[in-house]
Amino acid sequence: MQRLLVFILLGSLLSCGGSAKLRECNFLSAKTPQEHAQGLMHRRTLDNYDGMVFIYDRAEPRQFWNMNTHLDLILYWFREGRLIGVSELKPIETHGLMIVSSPGATDLVVELVRGRRCKFMGIELGSTEF
Repeated sequence: MQRLLVFILLGSLLSCGGSAKLRECNFLSAKTPQEHAQGLMHRRTLDNYDGMVFIYDRAEPRQFWNMNTHLDLILYWFREGRLIGVSELKPIETHGLMIVSSPGATDLVVELVRGRRCKFMGIELGSTEF
């Protein structure tokens, strides 16, 4: 009976590509200028969240920095629902002050904690390696 159960489980894993379905991301959100400025500063962990999504009223070139940021982050830059670029933002303790610029005008930015994988707006996040 145990062999049959293992065989059924293995068969179902192989039939869906060998991996489990990727879950939807769970983000904190920043919508106001005050929330944009605060971001993930001073946080050392995000136990129940994958990162933060920054929502802006209009698309403009953006810059993010790691002042008082202790998390290792991957930034995803979006314009009108389309991914336009990916950057990394390292913790200030290990890499000093960093400023990262968007590759163009953007109206939504995702900061994903490195090592997390999830799906956002139909896009798999967390699979990018630098």
